[in-house]
Amino acid sequence: MLKHHYKKLTNKDRSISEIIREIRFSKTIIVRLSINKLKLSYVQTVLGPFYHYFLPFFQTLIFNFLLTDIANVDVSTDGKYPNFLFYFTGFVMWNYFASSAIQMSTVYLEHNKIIENIYVSRFAFFFIPLINNFIPLIMGLINIFVMLTYFGINDGLVLKIFYLLPIIFLTIILSTTLGLIVACLSIKYRDIIKSTGILLQFFLMFSGVLYSQGQIPDNYQLIAYLNPFFLITEASRWIWLSNPFLISIDQILSQLFITLIFFVISIIIFRRTEKNIVDYL
Repeated sequence: MLKHHYKKLTNKDRSISEIIREIRFSKTIIVRLSINKLKLSYVQTVLGPFYHYFLPFFQTLIFNFLLTDIANVDVSTDGKYPNFLFYFTGFVMWNYFASSAIQMSTVYLEHNKIIENIYVSRFAFFFIPLINNFIPLIMGLINIFVMLTYFGINDGLVLKIFYLLPIIFLTIILSTTLGLIVACLSIKYRDIIKSTGILLQFFLMFSGVLYSQGQIPDNYQLIAYLNPFFLITEASRWIWLSNPFLISIDQILSQLFITLIFFVISIIIFRRTEKNIVDYL
C-alpha cells in the first residue's frame, strides 16, 4: 500500500525537524530533477560532460601563464611539483563551490512552475546543484590523482585521502550557505543574482586558490582568520601535494565559527522567506 504524505500549510515558521522530514519525503523529486538537469546540461553541446573535465585545465593554464610565466611566481615547495598542479588542486574544489552556489541562487526562479503548482520541500531544490556538480568534482579529483602518478608524487597519499571527506562536506556547507542566502533574497530583490558572480570573483582573490598560507605577509594574516575557504584549499594541498599545513588552530576555529554563523543566518533567512516564495514568483 502506498504511503501518502499530507501537509497542512500555515504561515508559521517551521522547525528544523519539519524541514528535514519534508526533505525525506521529497527524495524522489530530487533524484528526478537532478537527472533531468543533468541531461539538459549536456544536450546539444560540443564537449558535453567533458566541458567540466577541461574547465579546471583552462582556468589553471590561464593563471599559470600569468603568474608563473609572466610574474615569475613560484608556489611549489622545494620544486617537488609544478606550479600548474598547485593551481589545479585549488580550482577543483573552488569550481565545485562556485558552480553549486551560482546554480543554487536561481533554483526558485528555475523551478517556479513546480513551486506554484505542487507542494514540495523548498529546501529540496538546493540538493540538485550539489548532486549535478559532484560529477565534475569527481572528474577533477581523478585528474589530480593521474597527474600525481605521472609526476611520481605519493607522499602518504593513501593515508591522507580520507581527509577529503570532511573537506568536501565543508565545501558543501559553504556553497549551500551562500546559495540559500542569495536564492531567498533574490526572490524579492532580483538584482542580487547578478551580483553573485562579481562576489565570487572577489572571494576568489582571498580564498587561497592562487597562493598558500606561507605567502601571505604578516600584516595580511587576517585573511586566514576570516575566509573559511582558505581551510579547504590549504587542506587539499596538504592531502595531495604534502604542502606544509601552516594554518594555526586559532585560524581553523575562527573559520569554522564564521562558517557556522553564516550557515545559521542562511537557515533563518530560509525559514522566514519560504512561506512567501509563491507570492513573489
